[in-house]
Amino acid sequence: PPPPTGVSVASCTGDSVTLVWEEPTDTDSPVTSYVLSALPTVENCQFSCSVDAPSTQYTLTGLDRGRQYAIAVRADACDGTLEGSVTSTLGFTLDVVSASLIIENAVLVYDSENVLKSIDVTWSPLDVSADVNGSSPVECQAMDQQYTYTLTLTSDTGTSTNKTAQCCSASLDSFTDSVSSYSVQVSGAGVSSPVMAGISTTNDQLSVQVESTCTSTIANCSFLSGFTGSAYCRVDYGTSPDS
Repeated sequence: PPPPTGVSVASCTGDSVTLVWEEPTDTDSPVTSYVLSALPTVENCQFSCSVDAPSTQYTLTGLDRGRQYAIAVRADACDGTLEGSVTSTLGFTLDVVSASLIIENAVLVYDSENVLKSIDVTWSPLDVSADVNGSSPVECQAMDQQYTYTLTLTSDTGTSTNKTAQCCSASLDSFTDSVSSYSVQVSGAGVSSPVMAGISTTNDQLSVQVESTCTSTIANCSFLSGFTGSAYCRVDYGTSPDS
C-alpha cells in the first residue's frame, strides 16, 4: 500500500515523543497495521514496532535529549502483500529550550520542639521541545505525570540522599541529628539546578509575642544557640491562671 502521509510530532515530554500520521489513500486492500522503525533504537521500539489500525499514533519512550532520531512508518495491508510498500520518514531532535532548572522556593518546616521536620521544595519545570527537521519546534509537556525529577539533599558532612518526585514540588525529610546545614539540588533530563546551599537546621526566625493581658512574670530568658542573625529569647511563663 502507499505510505502514510503527514507523519509529524504531536507532543513530547522530557524523554518521549508522540508521532501521528494519516491513513494512506488509494489502497487496494484495507490497512491492518502500521510498522515503525527507529534509528537509533529507542526503549519501546528496539528494531521495529507495530500499531494496529485504525490507530494512527504511537509514543516513543526512553529518548535521549539532544540525540537525532530518524523514524520510518509503513502501512501493511490485510492481504499481507508488502512488495512495493514504501515508508514515510521523519527526523527530529529532542532538545531542552531552557537549559537550567530553577529552585523557586525552599520552605523549612519545624515541629513544636523547634526541630527541622521537612524542607518543602518547589521548582520550575523544564521547557522541552522537539526540533523537527529544523522546522518550528513542537512544545513538549514537561510536566507530564510520566516524567520525574530527582532531588539531592546533601549534608554539610558530604552525605547525600536522593528522592524522585513529579513536577514540581516535594518534601525532603531525611535529616541527621548531628548535621547543622544542608544543600538541595534538583535535576531532570540531564539538567541540574544551581545548588541551594546553607540551609540551616536551626530555626532562626523564632520570635516571642506576649499578649498585653498576660500578667505572668517571665521566669527565665536565655539566648538560643545557632542563630546567625538577631538574638532571640526563649520565654518561660509562670503557671498562674492568667498565663
